Amino acid sequence: MQLDALKRTQTPFTILLILLATITFFAYEITHSISLAHSLVFYTGSVTPYFWTVLIWPLNGMGSPWGLVCSGFWTYQFVGSLERSWGTRQIAILFAITTLISSVAVLIGSKLLSTDTQLAGLFVGSAPATIAWCFINRREHILLYGIIKIPAPFIAAFTLVCVWWMAGTPLIGLFALVASGASYTYAKQGRYRYMGYKSVGNPIETILNHQRRKMGLSVEDFDTGPNATKLNPIIRAYKNWKDARRLAKFFKDSNSRNR
Repeated sequence: MQLDALKRTQTPFTILLILLATITFFAYEITHSISLAHSLVFYTGSVTPYFWTVLIWPLNGMGSPWGLVCSGFWTYQFVGSLERSWGTRQIAILFAITTLISSVAVLIGSKLLSTDTQLAGLFVGSAPATIAWCFINRREHILLYGIIKIPAPFIAAFTLVCVWWMAGTPLIGLFALVASGASYTYAKQGRYRYMGYKSVGNPIETILNHQRRKMGLSVEDFDTGPNATKLNPIIRAYKNWKDARRLAKFFKDSNSRNR
């Protein structure tokens, strides 16, 4: 029955993440078990005896209650939003893959730099999904925690700086950002490939395109005579001039080829 209620929330995976992090927080506060702490922290110096931590370190909710509350709201706002948009299966796969990428990248960095570090916590684990969300909604302003209105690019920058700083040394922090880079690449080139904006040399061209979309016409329909009469005189004059110029260029190219 509880599972059905969880599924109806549209964000079962996100809520499960927050719930498990909350459980680990209270479990540690009650037991103060060192073995529990080691079992939920990915530490590059002890990967072999705690191999499962490469995937479960985001579930570590140990620390301050305020940190747990903030990371929980953060995860619900960004990971939850992607889950409602992409679906539970897709966001779970993204979360698992980026968690694994973070672990492997930091492990490689620690071996190259001979410096051990650790990964733990819901905030760092949700950072790649946050970066993907910020790219997709890069023109949005969001009320962070329902209080502060911040542009999405600032959220992305803040997330990257925090992850870089929390990883330990500055160089290791760069390896910790690999997963965020992979998530950004997936959002840009994979799921939502960004083709860019067409460069327009004349502002009237922008007005023409806006007018065409407003009238619900295709480019071909918009170029026909009857629709041109619906435009205001200035735009209609520019459009006629553009058509004449295009026709003159066509005849000029034809004469060049005939010669």
